[in-house]
Amino acid sequence: MFTFSPKLTNRFAFCLGALPSGDQVDYKRVMPFARSWKVILILGLIAAPFWYAEITVLNQAAASWSKAESLFMLISALFLTFWLAIWSFATLIMTLILVILISGRGVLLIYGGRVEIHIGIPLIGGAIRIPAAEVKDVFLVDPDPKSVFATEGKQLQITSEDHEDDSPIGGNMTEHDVSLIKQAIDINRSVDSKLVGDERTVQEQRKKDKASREALARAAKYQSDESPELYRNSLWALILANLVPLAGVLILGWSLPEIMVLYWVETAIIMLYHIAKNVVISPYLGLFSGLFTLCKVGGFMAVHFLFIWLLFVKAGASESERFVSSTYEAWLYLTALWPAILALLFSHGYSFMSNFMASDKRYSNTAIDDKQVFSRIFIMHLTVILGGGLAMITGGPIWALAVLVGLKLTVDMHAHTKLHKSETS
Repeated sequence: MFTFSPKLTNRFAFCLGALPSGDQVDYKRVMPFARSWKVILILGLIAAPFWYAEITVLNQAAASWSKAESLFMLISALFLTFWLAIWSFATLIMTLILVILISGRGVLLIYGGRVEIHIGIPLIGGAIRIPAAEVKDVFLVDPDPKSVFATEGKQLQITSEDHEDDSPIGGNMTEHDVSLIKQAIDINRSVDSKLVGDERTVQEQRKKDKASREALARAAKYQSDESPELYRNSLWALILANLVPLAGVLILGWSLPEIMVLYWVETAIIMLYHIAKNVVISPYLGLFSGLFTLCKVGGFMAVHFLFIWLLFVKAGASESERFVSSTYEAWLYLTALWPAILALLFSHGYSFMSNFMASDKRYSNTAIDDKQVFSRIFIMHLTVILGGGLAMITGGPIWALAVLVGLKLTVDMHAHTKLHKSETS
């Protein structure tokens, strides 16, 4: 087994893998959490229907994926998969709580010049690390009624130079345990203590250097933000990207279906960069929220594409032909729009770099509000649907398509300005 322990701070770390065995440490004590089998039973009964729904939908999704050469079955598979992923969040959380209630534990380790308190389940958990030289005292205290550990007997309190009020740990601890722990700590006060101290010094210096570099970068970016040059450039990129569909209508002979599918693709591009912003702000939390957003929007996107395909692309087909389109046919339809898709990728990518990466927002610990981007998408699609409906009613003449592109561009410019002003403020 391996142990992966990325440091979150000098004191805390996330640990993945098996902990050192007893012969590798000077002291090891496993301290189980208090268990309430009544709570475990109730939570298990609540989780059971969730798992039943998970398995049922998983079988349906697998059946749809096996027939994904059909566009209708592919949309069904995507919708079920995204629905399953969202549903899984609640199921996995309840299951994780059950696992913690059943197998949760604390492990006290003393070795290598430090004291480690691991909290979690076997193979996964978090650790508090204290250099042995900084431990002030170890003693027994009365059990804390709010403690996650068993509250029988006495609990163990460890104080250090930096922290006097850490929560007590364990249960049924004795003076003999305290004696063994103190002996192990005394042994480790000199073992590698210089290395531990040097490591802390290096980490503190790195944090100072990083803070200085980030402060300098923020100052430079703020100065660049005082000029509206980058913002104007991103707005022009947006305008040019939106004029590509107009060029497609006037030069390449694109009709209403191509325009509607293209604007569907733009929604996916907007969400792609929205997720990228959250990942830049907070890599771990941003990735988690990004996956959740992807699942939440993915189901809507799948059904929305089917709606566009049936109502606009296959509007003139017979009832039987409308539902037998192949996935390959839809793929060819999308790839034919590559010039406009590339233009939209560039436009939103340039806006991402100039209005987000070049602003103080990227240094924030606050995720980008989903409501802002969803509001923009909703307004954009409402405009496109109303304009597309008008164009379809009039037979899709060039002037109607030009009005649709112009209307969408106007709304998009307003939404772009509103969104990015909030990001750079």
